Amino acid sequence: MTSYEYKVNFKEDEEIVFTSSMSDITIDAPITLRLAGNKIDITSPTYLCCKKIKICVDEINICNREPESKVVIEPDEMIVATDTGNYPTICNNEKVGNHLVVIYPGRVEYPFSQYAVEDYKKNARLTPEMRDAYQKLRRTLIMFRSHSKGKLAKIKAKIDNRIGKTDIGKKVIDSLLKKNIIYQDKQMYIINNTAMDKFLGVKFDGIRTCVMSDAILLFLEDCCKKKEDKC
Repeated sequence: MTSYEYKVNFKEDEEIVFTSSMSDITIDAPITLRLAGNKIDITSPTYLCCKKIKICVDEINICNREPESKVVIEPDEMIVATDTGNYPTICNNEKVGNHLVVIYPGRVEYPFSQYAVEDYKKNARLTPEMRDAYQKLRRTLIMFRSHSKGKLAKIKAKIDNRIGKTDIGKKVIDSLLKKNIIYQDKQMYIINNTAMDKFLGVKFDGIRTCVMSDAILLFLEDCCKKKEDKC
């Protein structure tokens, strides 16, 4: 499987518009996405993390390539407004609830409300420092892409520069390396799925869908403890 990465610049008020299909795509940027037209097919795994998403399409068909893969929508602001004034239809050949996840801090409008997961920020066991560490953990691992022989990889310098600029971000990377959840291979970081399952208690898709396991809470506590010890 070949993986491509593109770098483009957008003005703050510009929109990226999709009108037909999206497949195996990851967007993680402070931009506005708009889904428009009569029908759009979204094939998992797809991750849409953005500043704003406008749902203007009449029908969304969720397709899954792998049984455990998901379509994840995670915007800061979500607007549902079709041209017809009707609610958009969400359909799938199988149970769409198994393949669509909406992560949103506010009130999720119908019909997306039935696919919303609980906001992790409401977890009573998370301190402010642990929430910060969790955001860094998710952002780090979500950056990984299929590389070769089924491995998930990312260029080391990109993760170090984007995540390791803060003290807690560096602690997260150090802890991932120490537990061998990620390991360095030349200029790349590679995910060790066995170690991820052992020390985080989730698979890669669980990171994208905000699954909060006891193992992740212990990992975050350890990261924040190291931060306090250093201080």
